Amino acid sequence: MLAGLLALFLIQGLWLTGHQTLTDRDYQYARCGREMWERASPLAGYFTSCGNIHDGVLAYRLAGLPLTLNLLVERGLDHFRKPRTGWCRRPPARSRPRT
Repeated sequence: MLAGLLALFLIQGLWLTGHQTLTDRDYQYARCGREMWERASPLAGYFTSCGNIHDGVLAYRLAGLPLTLNLLVERGLDHFRKPRTGWCRRPPARSRPRT
């Protein structure tokens, strides 16, 4: 019974996030949460560019988790990509004498 109720709440939450448009405030939450994941400092505490976060730390971290995971996956996949040939070539050296 309890597991079914929790599953119902999870499905409802996923449905809402899939059908609701994000506002600028939602993006701000995610950006602050991403800073908490990526630049965690024991000295600074929960101080981010959004200010000092006193409460709701879990909500910020959950909002920023998908952004951080996406960044980590992209960085991990970069190790398996072949470097582009010819993408960053040096121009040929000129053999002109200096005057």
